[in-house]
Amino acid sequence: QLLATQTQQQAQSSQTSGQTTHEQQLNPNTASQQQLEQLRGIGSVRSQQVIQGRPYKDLNDFRTRSGLSDTVVDAIESQLIFSTD
Repeated sequence: QLLATQTQQQAQSSQTSGQTTHEQQLNPNTASQQQLEQLRGIGSVRSQQVIQGRPYKDLNDFRTRSGLSDTVVDAIESQLIFSTD
């Protein structure tokens, strides 16, 4: 029972931290490498690709030029915001 309780608590903790991540929006034009690496499916190599491809006008531009797969972009698009500045 103790193991089941610990597993439930870990799952709840993961869900809570995941919700926090999804609520935050990140501008790929200004985000640091470390910030980009917090997104699902983006590690150090992919974050560098994103940085090298800047600036991005919008999601479609990001999708075609970032070097990320459609699957990765689909997974993170709700977390991205593109400023017009």
